[in-house]
Amino acid sequence: MAVRAGRVTLDGVYGKVYTRGKGPDPVLTEEKVVFTSDWRVRWTVGGQLAATLLDVTVVDPAVLGMGPAAQEAASA
Repeated sequence: MAVRAGRVTLDGVYGKVYTRGKGPDPVLTEEKVVFTSDWRVRWTVGGQLAATLLDVTVVDPAVLGMGPAAQEAASA
């Protein structure tokens, strides 16, 4: 599905969350979405942004000039 968002609000980040270890190196604890209001966001190595899409309009990929391969990737 292809969408056009009028507004985007950044909520957090999906990534690897670390904590203080016994030694000098941080220890990986879990992989999850951490919101910007969570103190653990500073201990997270992000891989993807987590965002809310607002004022969304569904767009036909053919109108955007996307070929079949791009349409398949957009729907995944």
